Amino acid sequence: MKVDPAKHLVDGKYAIQDLVDLRELRNLFQSFSDTTGFTVGFLNVPQLEVLIAANWRRLCTKYHRMCPLALKRCRESNIRLVSHLKRPGQIVIEACENGLVDCATPIFIRGKKVAILATGQVFLKPPDLERFRRQAKRYGVDERAYLKALREIPVIAPKDLKKVTAFLGQLAHLVTRMGYDHLLQKRLSGNLTRDIIRRITVEEELKKSRKTLKAIFDNSYQFTGLLTPQGLLLEANRTAMNFAGAKIQDVKNKPFWEAPWWRHSGPVREKLRASIRRASRGSFVRHETTVCAQDGSVREIDFSIKPVRDEKDKVIFLIPEGRDVA
Repeated sequence: MKVDPAKHLVDGKYAIQDLVDLRELRNLFQSFSDTTGFTVGFLNVPQLEVLIAANWRRLCTKYHRMCPLALKRCRESNIRLVSHLKRPGQIVIEACENGLVDCATPIFIRGKKVAILATGQVFLKPPDLERFRRQAKRYGVDERAYLKALREIPVIAPKDLKKVTAFLGQLAHLVTRMGYDHLLQKRLSGNLTRDIIRRITVEEELKKSRKTLKAIFDNSYQFTGLLTPQGLLLEANRTAMNFAGAKIQDVKNKPFWEAPWWRHSGPVREKLRASIRRASRGSFVRHETTVCAQDGSVREIDFSIKPVRDEKDKVIFLIPEGRDVA
């Protein structure tokens, strides 16, 4: 039956090779194998590719894995063994088709079975020599050399085999989990970096846009500004400030009707205050009025105040504009 590899990818994209440093894990398993004498096999799922093989028995590496028929039987045994491993922490002991006993446990990350860890290539009781003599003949290998390799295989008690497999499984899961967490940190870091770059790009574009708008705003031939709904002056363009002979910092955040344009007339200021109140309630206001230049001359203008609303229809700004009537 064909198995979909995507079903064994963590987060739909990561195989076991993406989650661990195989060289580091290989060194770890090799040290364990050298110390205890137990073999270690680490296979990915579902491909069952052998990623790590530590101190495998000579009977397997030199004979079973070198003979096409024996290798085929090895692979069939692996497939059957993996099919029995269905939950985290499960341990299965099973004899392979070539007569050796393996013990395996699955590695699950976020609900996905991503690898199999196995030890074994042992016997649970003394082997049947006649079986292996027939097997040597079937595989076409030298019987004497084959049986010599057979005598190197230890006989292990089942409980000891399970203990070793459980320990190795916990170790592999810990390393894999750490690898996954490290990968997540890298991914989050990468996302954060991309977000920062994107934010910087957006901010740079906004700065360019603001400069462009400011240039248009300042170079407009008409008087233009920006007010709060209460009538405080937030911004005024260069045309207006040059006409008044003042700087924006001198009038910013002050009532618009107290700006130098209106200094010549109390009634004009009162009419202006009334216009701001109407505009702050949402009305577009327009009328003719007079403004005073820095040299004392008076100019008649067509004056308007436009309310700016937010998405909730609330007035958030007022835009005053004035242009010469002449």
